Amino acid sequence: MPQATPGAAPHRAGWIVLGLIAGAALPVQGAVNAALRTDLRPPLAVGTVSFIVATLTITVVFGLLRAAGRTPPLRVRPLAAMPRWGWLGGVAAAVYVTATLLLIPRIGAATTVALTVTGQQLASAVIDHFGLFRLPPRPLTKARFGGLTALVIGCALVQFA
Repeated sequence: MPQATPGAAPHRAGWIVLGLIAGAALPVQGAVNAALRTDLRPPLAVGTVSFIVATLTITVVFGLLRAAGRTPPLRVRPLAAMPRWGWLGGVAAAVYVTATLLLIPRIGAATTVALTVTGQQLASAVIDHFGLFRLPPRPLTKARFGGLTALVIGCALVQFA
């Protein structure tokens, strides 16, 4: 196990906080999109609006970071050599957004999030174990398997409570 360096804990704490904020944003996104569906009706229309707003937001943030010299310029040329699975990120986002705006009004935000987090963790364990998508392999240890089992049990309790 690598040794902690001085100052590493506060740095890691920032990443943990960011992860928690990102996680908290997902049910908000789903609930807002579900409410938007009552006005727009078709789920794909809601998804389209959501992604247009997301694209505009990312574009503005990218522009501000570029202007401040905090991020490198966009490089389009490497896209030509990207493997076919490289496009799955956008497809996965569309599946997630559409699924949550359909699920939240029917089964509730807590159950939807419990199911999506459980699905995320199970898929993540498979991706890690096999080192998929150019990631370094991280074996499914007994402790990780125990954590996943507890997560599945917790998901069932949230769903059926």
